[in-house]
Amino acid sequence: MNSFRQHVPNCIDMDQPPDVKFGTVEQLLEIDVIKRFSQIEGHDHFALKHHTLMQVSDDGFHWWVMGYIKCPEDIDPTTIPEWEGPKYQAELEDGTQTVLSGKEVSYSRGDMLSLTNGQTARWVRNGV
Repeated sequence: MNSFRQHVPNCIDMDQPPDVKFGTVEQLLEIDVIKRFSQIEGHDHFALKHHTLMQVSDDGFHWWVMGYIKCPEDIDPTTIPEWEGPKYQAELEDGTQTVLSGKEVSYSRGDMLSLTNGQTARWVRNGV
């Protein structure tokens, strides 16, 4: 039997939630916190990156770490795909608007994105 442990950021002073056992993807999706996140406006899908279960919304521009799956290899990737990483709506130095993948961004600070090619871009959040 597999298990899910909800992610709680370290800045929140509370005990870690207990592991929740599940046998199927359908049972995983019925876990209360996962079910609530599946109902938020803009929810697209859940995705896995190694042991980490991600909630992805707004066509991949927003995401949230839901928690950790003990045996992710037991989950059929056709039911919960691999997480492709973050996406950024950006304005390049020449004014061109584009979508960048996480592989193209070294780091972000405020609205500034430092790109892996040495350039910078402005992170355009919510089209602003």
